[in-house]
Amino acid sequence: MGVAVGVAILPRLSRAARASDDGSSRQTMDEGIGLALALTLPAAAALMIAPVFLIDAFFTRGEFLPSDATMSGNALFHFAWGVPAFVLIKVLAPAFFAREDTRTPMRFALISVVVNTALGAGLFFWMKSNGQAGFIGLAIATSIAAWVNTALLALTLMRRGWYVPGARLVSGVVRAAVATAIMSGAVWFMLENLTLIRAELWNSRIVSAAAIYAIAALLTGAIRISDIRQALRR
Repeated sequence: MGVAVGVAILPRLSRAARASDDGSSRQTMDEGIGLALALTLPAAAALMIAPVFLIDAFFTRGEFLPSDATMSGNALFHFAWGVPAFVLIKVLAPAFFAREDTRTPMRFALISVVVNTALGAGLFFWMKSNGQAGFIGLAIATSIAAWVNTALLALTLMRRGWYVPGARLVSGVVRAAVATAIMSGAVWFMLENLTLIRAELWNSRIVSAAAIYAIAALLTGAIRISDIRQALRR
Protein backbone atom coordinates (compact mmCIF):
# COMPACT_ATOMS: atom_id res chain seq x y z
CA MET A 1 0.00 0.00 0.00
CA GLY A 2 2.89 2.33 0.79
CA VAL A 3 4.24 1.74 -2.70
CA ALA A 4 0.86 2.55 -4.22
CA VAL A 5 0.62 5.76 -2.22
CA GLY A 6 4.16 6.69 -3.28
CA VAL A 7 3.35 6.08 -6.92
CA ALA A 8 0.23 8.22 -6.58
CA ILE A 9 2.13 11.07 -4.93
CA LEU A 10 5.05 11.12 -7.40
CA PRO A 11 3.12 12.80 -10.25
CA ARG A 12 1.96 15.52 -7.86
CA LEU A 13 5.50 16.10 -6.64
CA SER A 14 6.71 16.19 -10.23
CA ARG A 15 4.08 18.76 -11.18
CA ALA A 16 4.91 20.82 -8.10
CA ALA A 17 8.61 20.70 -8.95
CA ARG A 18 7.90 21.76 -12.53
CA ALA A 19 5.69 24.59 -11.29
CA SER A 20 8.44 25.71 -8.91
CA ASP A 21 11.02 25.56 -11.70
CA ASP A 22 8.72 27.49 -14.03
CA GLY A 23 8.16 30.15 -11.39
CA SER A 24 11.87 30.48 -10.71
CA SER A 25 12.63 30.57 -14.43
CA ARG A 26 10.05 33.29 -15.06
CA GLN A 27 11.39 35.37 -12.19
CA THR A 28 14.92 35.03 -13.53
CA MET A 29 13.78 36.01 -17.01
CA ASP A 30 11.80 38.96 -15.67
CA GLU A 31 14.85 40.18 -13.75
CA GLY A 32 17.17 39.66 -16.73
CA ILE A 33 14.92 41.42 -19.24
CA GLY A 34 14.11 44.21 -16.80
CA LEU A 35 17.76 44.89 -16.02
CA ALA A 36 18.71 44.69 -19.70
CA LEU A 37 16.08 47.27 -20.62
CA ALA A 38 16.96 49.47 -17.65
CA LEU A 39 20.53 49.68 -18.96
CA THR A 40 19.94 49.74 -22.72
CA LEU A 41 16.97 52.12 -22.98
CA PRO A 42 18.96 55.10 -21.67
CA ALA A 43 21.93 54.13 -23.83
CA ALA A 44 19.74 53.99 -26.91
CA ALA A 45 18.05 57.27 -26.02
CA ALA A 46 21.34 59.09 -25.49
CA LEU A 47 22.76 57.78 -28.75
CA MET A 48 19.65 58.83 -30.64
CA ILE A 49 19.46 62.29 -29.08
CA ALA A 50 23.09 63.23 -29.55
CA PRO A 51 24.78 60.88 -32.05
CA VAL A 52 26.76 63.55 -33.91
CA PHE A 53 27.67 65.30 -30.67
CA LEU A 54 29.10 62.09 -29.18
CA ILE A 55 31.04 61.11 -32.29
CA ASP A 56 32.42 64.63 -32.57
CA ALA A 57 33.49 64.64 -28.91
CA PHE A 58 35.29 61.30 -29.12
CA PHE A 59 36.80 61.22 -32.59
CA THR A 60 36.94 64.61 -34.34
CA ARG A 61 40.62 65.45 -34.55
CA GLY A 62 43.34 65.20 -37.16
CA GLU A 63 42.06 63.51 -40.32
CA PHE A 64 38.62 62.86 -38.80
CA LEU A 65 36.69 65.99 -39.76
CA PRO A 66 33.39 67.39 -38.42
CA SER A 67 31.76 66.29 -41.69
CA ASP A 68 32.91 62.73 -40.93
CA ALA A 69 31.37 63.02 -37.47
CA THR A 70 28.08 64.06 -39.03
CA MET A 71 28.03 61.09 -41.39
CA SER A 72 29.02 58.65 -38.64
CA GLY A 73 26.43 60.15 -36.31
CA ASN A 74 23.70 59.53 -38.87
CA ALA A 75 24.59 55.84 -38.90
CA LEU A 76 24.94 55.73 -35.10
CA PHE A 77 21.38 57.03 -34.73
CA HIS A 78 20.01 53.97 -36.52
CA PHE A 79 22.29 51.55 -34.70
CA ALA A 80 21.08 53.09 -31.43
CA TRP A 81 17.45 51.97 -31.58
CA GLY A 82 18.69 48.43 -32.11
CA VAL A 83 20.77 48.41 -28.91
CA PRO A 84 18.01 46.96 -26.66
CA ALA A 85 17.41 44.16 -29.17
CA PHE A 86 21.10 43.25 -29.33
CA VAL A 87 21.12 42.71 -25.56
CA LEU A 88 17.69 41.06 -25.30
CA ILE A 89 18.83 38.34 -27.70
CA LYS A 90 21.52 37.41 -25.18
CA VAL A 91 18.88 37.23 -22.45
CA LEU A 92 16.23 35.26 -24.36
CA ALA A 93 18.38 32.68 -26.17
CA PRO A 94 19.63 30.92 -22.98
CA ALA A 95 16.01 30.02 -22.16
CA PHE A 96 16.12 27.68 -25.18
CA PHE A 97 19.56 26.34 -24.31
CA ALA A 98 18.36 25.50 -20.78
CA ARG A 99 15.75 23.22 -22.38
CA GLU A 100 18.34 21.65 -24.69
CA ASP A 101 16.93 23.40 -27.73
CA THR A 102 19.85 24.86 -29.65
CA ARG A 103 18.28 24.63 -33.09
CA THR A 104 15.57 27.25 -32.62
CA PRO A 105 17.90 30.14 -31.67
CA MET A 106 20.23 29.14 -34.51
CA ARG A 107 17.34 29.09 -36.98
CA PHE A 108 16.17 32.52 -35.84
CA ALA A 109 19.75 33.84 -36.06
CA LEU A 110 19.97 32.63 -39.66
CA ILE A 111 16.65 34.30 -40.45
CA SER A 112 17.96 37.57 -39.03
CA VAL A 113 21.11 37.23 -41.13
CA VAL A 114 19.00 36.83 -44.26
CA VAL A 115 16.85 39.82 -43.30
CA ASN A 116 19.95 41.88 -42.56
CA THR A 117 21.65 40.97 -45.83
CA ALA A 118 18.63 41.39 -48.11
CA LEU A 119 17.31 44.53 -46.46
CA GLY A 120 20.78 46.05 -46.11
CA ALA A 121 21.59 45.56 -49.78
CA GLY A 122 18.20 46.86 -50.85
CA LEU A 123 18.34 49.96 -48.67
CA PHE A 124 21.97 50.65 -49.58
CA PHE A 125 21.33 50.83 -53.32
CA TRP A 126 17.92 52.49 -52.95
CA MET A 127 19.31 55.26 -50.76
CA LYS A 128 22.30 55.77 -53.04
CA SER A 129 20.00 56.03 -56.04
CA ASN A 130 18.15 58.80 -54.20
CA GLY A 131 21.31 60.74 -53.44
CA GLN A 132 21.58 59.64 -49.82
CA ALA A 133 24.40 57.90 -47.94
CA GLY A 134 23.90 54.20 -48.62
CA PHE A 135 25.72 53.00 -45.50
CA ILE A 136 22.90 54.38 -43.36
CA GLY A 137 20.70 51.69 -44.88
CA LEU A 138 23.09 49.06 -43.53
CA ALA A 139 22.65 50.44 -40.01
CA ILE A 140 18.86 50.41 -40.40
CA ALA A 141 18.92 46.82 -41.64
CA THR A 142 21.13 45.67 -38.77
CA SER A 143 18.77 47.09 -36.14
CA ILE A 144 15.66 45.73 -37.87
CA ALA A 145 17.24 42.27 -38.10
CA ALA A 146 18.08 42.36 -34.40
CA TRP A 147 14.48 43.22 -33.50
CA VAL A 148 13.20 40.46 -35.80
CA ASN A 149 15.42 37.97 -33.96
CA THR A 150 14.26 39.28 -30.59
CA ALA A 151 10.60 39.09 -31.57
CA LEU A 152 10.95 35.53 -32.85
CA LEU A 153 12.66 34.40 -29.66
CA ALA A 154 10.16 36.09 -27.35
CA LEU A 155 7.04 35.02 -29.24
CA THR A 156 8.25 31.41 -29.47
CA LEU A 157 8.97 31.28 -25.73
CA MET A 158 5.47 32.55 -24.97
CA ARG A 159 3.81 30.31 -27.55
CA ARG A 160 5.46 27.23 -26.06
CA GLY A 161 4.52 28.31 -22.56
CA TRP A 162 8.15 28.52 -21.49
CA TYR A 163 7.91 32.15 -20.48
CA VAL A 164 5.11 34.58 -19.70
CA PRO A 165 6.09 38.12 -18.63
CA GLY A 166 5.10 38.91 -15.07
CA ALA A 167 3.76 42.06 -13.44
CA ARG A 168 7.21 42.81 -12.04
CA LEU A 169 8.66 43.07 -15.54
CA VAL A 170 5.88 45.38 -16.72
CA SER A 171 6.42 47.61 -13.70
CA GLY A 172 10.17 47.61 -14.24
CA VAL A 173 9.84 48.56 -17.91
CA VAL A 174 7.52 51.46 -17.04
CA ARG A 175 9.96 52.69 -14.39
CA ALA A 176 12.89 52.39 -16.81
CA ALA A 177 10.94 54.34 -19.43
CA VAL A 178 10.21 57.11 -16.93
CA ALA A 179 13.86 57.29 -15.85
CA THR A 180 14.96 57.31 -19.48
CA ALA A 181 12.55 60.15 -20.24
CA ILE A 182 13.99 62.17 -17.37
CA MET A 183 17.53 61.57 -18.58
CA SER A 184 16.56 62.35 -22.18
CA GLY A 185 15.06 65.67 -21.12
CA ALA A 186 18.20 66.53 -19.19
CA VAL A 187 20.47 65.62 -22.13
CA TRP A 188 18.32 67.65 -24.52
CA PHE A 189 18.46 70.62 -22.13
CA MET A 190 22.25 70.38 -21.91
CA LEU A 191 22.58 70.27 -25.67
CA GLU A 192 20.28 73.25 -26.11
CA ASN A 193 22.24 75.24 -23.53
CA LEU A 194 25.68 73.95 -24.34
CA THR A 195 27.25 77.37 -24.72
CA LEU A 196 26.21 78.25 -21.16
CA ILE A 197 27.48 75.08 -19.50
CA ARG A 198 30.37 74.17 -21.78
CA ALA A 199 33.01 75.38 -19.34
CA GLU A 200 31.63 73.30 -16.46
CA LEU A 201 30.66 70.12 -18.32
CA TRP A 202 32.84 70.01 -21.42
CA ASN A 203 35.07 67.27 -20.03
CA SER A 204 32.33 65.40 -18.19
CA ARG A 205 29.10 65.83 -20.18
CA ILE A 206 28.71 62.10 -20.87
CA VAL A 207 29.36 61.25 -17.23
CA SER A 208 26.80 63.89 -16.25
CA ALA A 209 24.11 62.25 -18.41
CA ALA A 210 24.94 58.86 -16.90
CA ALA A 211 24.75 60.31 -13.39
CA ILE A 212 21.36 61.87 -14.14
CA TYR A 213 19.99 58.54 -15.34
CA ALA A 214 21.48 56.68 -12.37
CA ILE A 215 19.73 59.06 -9.95
CA ALA A 216 16.46 58.89 -11.90
CA ALA A 217 16.64 55.08 -12.12
CA LEU A 218 17.19 54.72 -8.39
CA LEU A 219 14.43 57.20 -7.54
CA THR A 220 11.88 55.52 -9.83
CA GLY A 221 13.00 52.02 -8.88
CA ALA A 222 13.96 51.13 -12.45
CA ILE A 223 17.25 49.81 -11.08
CA ARG A 224 17.60 48.52 -7.54
CA ILE A 225 20.85 47.79 -5.78
CA SER A 226 19.52 44.35 -4.82
CA ASP A 227 18.86 43.49 -8.48
CA ILE A 228 22.42 44.42 -9.44
CA ARG A 229 23.80 42.32 -6.61
CA GLN A 230 21.70 39.31 -7.62
CA ALA A 231 22.79 39.67 -11.25
CA LEU A 232 26.45 39.81 -10.22
CA ARG A 233 26.07 36.74 -8.02
CA ARG A 234 24.63 34.79 -10.94
